[in-house]
Amino acid sequence: MDIRAALNRRREALKLLAMYDDVPPNGGWPILMEASSHYGVDVEGIEINGQVLPIDPKVFKSSRYRGAIFDSGSTFVSLIDDAYVPFARNVKSALSHLVPVSDLEGDLCYESSTRAGL
Repeated sequence: MDIRAALNRRREALKLLAMYDDVPPNGGWPILMEASSHYGVDVEGIEINGQVLPIDPKVFKSSRYRGAIFDSGSTFVSLIDDAYVPFARNVKSALSHLVPVSDLEGDLCYESSTRAGL
């Protein structure tokens, strides 16, 4: 299976991560709280390769300008800068064995012919 993912850094405070048909390893999904066409999710933290990222849990608390929001019709996840910066740094480190893709628009773009690569 070919997978492409790109982290896109925009001018706004929100950052985006493209995710493609991933299923949680435990088969469970987070409980979503509906708010029009998107959902606010209570995030406790982010972990990459078994390591919890150094992100202040306060940035995930839902409010008008903070929190984690999942759009029900999209594969994108929005993170504010306080969460995105350490997340992007750790993704770059975790995927350092891959060659970045330059034809995708984003900060960190990678392509792999197997899920194991990503």
